[in-house]
Amino acid sequence: MTDALPRRWPFSVLVATVSLATCVALVAGAGNPALAIAPVLLATIGWAVLKLPLRYTLSAVFLAVLTIDNPQERPAAGLWKSPLYPVGSLLFENLSKHTGIDALRFALLDLLLVALVFLAVMRGLRSKAGGEEVGPSEVSRPAGALTGALVLAIGGLLIAETWGVVRGGDLKASLWQVRQLAAYPVLTLLFVAAYRGPEELAAIGKMVIGAAAFRTLEGLYFYEVICRPQNLRPPYVTSHSDTMLFVLAVMLLVVYWHEARTRKSLWALVFAGLWIMGGVYMNGRRLGYVALAVALLAVFLLAPRTRLKRAISRATVVAVPLAVLYVLAGWNQSGGIFRPAQMVKSVVSSEADRSTQTRDIENFNLVMTLKTNPLLGTGFGHEYNELSRADDISRLFPQYRLIPHNSFLGLWAFTGLVGFWLLWLPIVVAIFLGVRSYPLARTPTERTLALMPVIMAILYSLQAYGDMGLQSWGGAFLLAVSLATASRLAVSVGAWPNREREAASIQPR
Repeated sequence: MTDALPRRWPFSVLVATVSLATCVALVAGAGNPALAIAPVLLATIGWAVLKLPLRYTLSAVFLAVLTIDNPQERPAAGLWKSPLYPVGSLLFENLSKHTGIDALRFALLDLLLVALVFLAVMRGLRSKAGGEEVGPSEVSRPAGALTGALVLAIGGLLIAETWGVVRGGDLKASLWQVRQLAAYPVLTLLFVAAYRGPEELAAIGKMVIGAAAFRTLEGLYFYEVICRPQNLRPPYVTSHSDTMLFVLAVMLLVVYWHEARTRKSLWALVFAGLWIMGGVYMNGRRLGYVALAVALLAVFLLAPRTRLKRAISRATVVAVPLAVLYVLAGWNQSGGIFRPAQMVKSVVSSEADRSTQTRDIENFNLVMTLKTNPLLGTGFGHEYNELSRADDISRLFPQYRLIPHNSFLGLWAFTGLVGFWLLWLPIVVAIFLGVRSYPLARTPTERTLALMPVIMAILYSLQAYGDMGLQSWGGAFLLAVSLATASRLAVSVGAWPNREREAASIQPR
């Protein structure tokens, strides 16, 4: 009995602390139920983070980011808030909004990431101290090239941040510019630590496809139940960054079917693929179709020369002239059968609509800003130079010169050639590892995962160029998990040497 008391007292202290915190929250929040449950919620999350394997906790956060509405991305155009919207507000928005405490200028997601990083470091140190061995199906080391590139990316971010602040940049404003950009190298290292081998990596694709199917269902409800009865046509039904999620999920289904060629993979492509393509259609983002076309082209070029590839090549030779004639015929038409032609025109011509013209003006301003200091850029915390003015959107979006629509060119303007090269280096290395891993992969799942970083690099770059992709939490998580997959898989299939295994093999017995 006496031995049981010391073991129980930490739990008793925890219960007492949470109860006291709940009472304080009720009084401070004047009976606000959301604030009252915060201590219990935080205690539960803390317990899960400490007790569960890092892979489970990180996967839960990954799925939450992909499926829960982010108020900062204005889901559903402000016309409807899903049942998960309050959870998204707590997860993505600053806690000061919910507590009234001005000092809490960070979100619950920030706390979770800090806790996961701390947990990963502590478990890594404990593993080394205890001499734990890696299981037979696990990979003992990630690809050193990508780890080094991630360290350089963090260094490049610090250089651009310091350079901007030293030159008089606004530190507070710079945090809005770098928040998600700084997260993706850290997230990649977290996913590398959490997922050790091909068996565990296989779950990543399923989570992406499941999240995309869920968001499609949510968009369908909003479109059919909320908008259609009111004859509304919203500009988008979920969020801009869901373009990456939808297209990545469809591409994973396409690649897996191509590699497996089984009845199961075909039915998955037909049902799940068409369902998620419905999400692309309802979301109405022309960038989604462009991203899908470019990703398909990249996969087609990397695929081995088979009978199917030869048949597609011959069909393409016949179809391209017909497609050109169709676009030319519908160039000045509208609606009907020429709607796809108008979409092509909106992508390639600045005369298509006012939105495209406005973006061309922004691109000009960003290029001229880069020319003022091509090597280091302006640094973070500075606005781009607005030499040519477009429509005034300062009332709707005061930070438009800090966070340009074209965040790809914005990164060039703010960080210069040096900063951009360092920050984009992990993506280039991941493409290299994915391309090397693809022909060496042993199973359809491994070959699909090998192409995942290549596909995601395309989607992330296009989203950054066309729709503020560098400010997307979903994009940061999808990119990070793709880079981690490239790192682990490359060592597993032999596309990158495993130094630890080689050293062990040459030791005398």
